Amino acid sequence: MENLETLLKQAVPDSMGKVRISADDFLEQWQAGKCELLDIRINAETRVWKMGFGLAIPADELSERLEELPRDKLLVVACPQSDRSGIARSYLAA
Repeated sequence: MENLETLLKQAVPDSMGKVRISADDFLEQWQAGKCELLDIRINAETRVWKMGFGLAIPADELSERLEELPRDKLLVVACPQSDRSGIARSYLAA
């Protein structure tokens, strides 16, 4: 698997696409135990506002913390920057 640094250098917006899930669909799946929220905001962002649920793994630590991710659930990647979440999603799919 390519490392995150290589992927970031190759990532272009057209290849990342956008995948969205509505809040209602997310909550339904999350409450049923079918998905997990992956908060990839950087530490400075999470210090300002914490969600209180989900996994908080900053994007720059993702490659070192893959073992923390559930393999049996849909991962919903959350970040205020859609490009960052798209890059993380592309990395996880690789």
